[in-house]
Parts: sequence; C-alpha cells; structure tokens
Amino acid sequence: MHRLAESIESIKINSTAYEIRAGRHIWVKRRRRGSELVAIFANFFFRLSHAPIHLWILSKRWQRWEVDCFHLLYDQGFSAFAENPRKVCVDRVPGVSLLEHLNLGTLTPQKLEAAAREFRRAHELWCGEFSDLWSHSDPHLDNVLYEEATDRARFIDFELIHRKSLPAVARHADDLLVFLQDVLARVPAEQWLPFALCFIKAYDRPEVVAELRRQLIVPGGIAGLWWKLRTNYLERKQLLNRVAALRGALSLNL
Repeated sequence: MHRLAESIESIKINSTAYEIRAGRHIWVKRRRRGSELVAIFANFFFRLSHAPIHLWILSKRWQRWEVDCFHLLYDQGFSAFAENPRKVCVDRVPGVSLLEHLNLGTLTPQKLEAAAREFRRAHELWCGEFSDLWSHSDPHLDNVLYEEATDRARFIDFELIHRKSLPAVARHADDLLVFLQDVLARVPAEQWLPFALCFIKAYDRPEVVAELRRQLIVPGGIAGLWWKLRTNYLERKQLLNRVAALRGALSLNL
C-alpha cells in the first residue's frame, strides 16, 4: 500500500506544455495514455484512506470540470476550452505560486491573506456540478498563485474533485486543511504557526474553521499514509506536535 501511495504521488496523470498561439500565452494539459487505469487505482487508494476526493476517470468529464472551474473563477479576460478528446487549453494566469515564494524566502503574511481572501471568495460561488457551493479539493501551495501587482491570489489545476455527498462546509474545511498541511510541513519552525493563523484569520468563516478543527486529527493506518503524503513526509512526532499546536491555537480563537 505504501508503494501504491508513492506511485500515486509521483505519477502525473496529465502532462503540461506552455505554448504561444496567436499572441496568447496558454497552458496545454494533455491526459496521458493509460491515465484511466492510474485514476482507478488512485481512487481505490483514496477510498481506503478515507480521502474525500476522487480523480475523473473519463477524459471528457475531467475536461468539462477543468474548463467549468476556470470559467467560474476567472473573469472574461481569461479563457479555457477542451481541444480534442484528451486536451484542455487555458490562458496563463498571472502570478507566482506560493510554493515558489516559500522556496525563495518571499512568502509573507500579506500573500497568505490574499490567498485566504480567494479561498473565501471561491467558496461563496455556486457550482452546478455540486448543486452547492464550489470547492477546489487540492489547493496546496503550488496550486495557489499570487500576483504582486494586484495583491491577488488565484487557483490553478482542477484535476481532483470532492465527493458530492459531502456538505459544502466539510469540503471547504478540507480545502483549508490541504493548504495548512502544506504550510505546517514546509514553512520553517518559527514561522509556520503565525502564518497558519494569519491565513485562518483572514479567511474569517467561523463555521468552516470549527469544522477544520474537527478534521485536524492525524490518523493512523492507510489514512495516516495519506496525511504523510500531504505533509511532505514530515516526521510523525513533529507532525503530531504541530497539529496539536494548531488545534490549541484554534481553540483559543473559536
């Protein structure tokens, strides 16, 4: 099972290429051959680990979701469209990923506050696929871009989707959890908790934060393996200590 989890993490179901077409800067995402089988095994692992997400198995369903999310989140200045049965083309979104900012030492509370504002804005958008409010399902630091000129964050990469049976508040809390798992795993020891609390304060939805706190329990077994992947293989004792510190801090602010 550990090898299956590592395979799911390392194998990319889509390839991505940058192109310029008629002066437009676009990203072309292509479903790899054999990706359907990878998606089936990934979804099997997600069910075993109680992860509330799944991959689209059929390319057509993935294409529709990717394009719909892009159009839902972005204004008319950006476009996205399906191209042939296995491609999606999207305009390049301005900004630098928060993971790159972290690696460069330029991640700041201001950028995390911008990310929180975008989480909140996106979580208030109605989504036909859910017949409820939208959620991302995989908003780790590399899937959140920050544009300095506008002080705005934006989401990218909509390959996963939450289970539709989950209420919006649970899906929104899981989005926060995914983001914070990356923060507590990657941000240096003296910064991670202030950064996490800055983000949560700016998000400012108490009912979602209360649900987040209920989800902030590090499990064992296969579910624990999924947490290990989500937290960049952070040593378990350190992970437990950081999660306990975050839960305690949230208790004081709820």
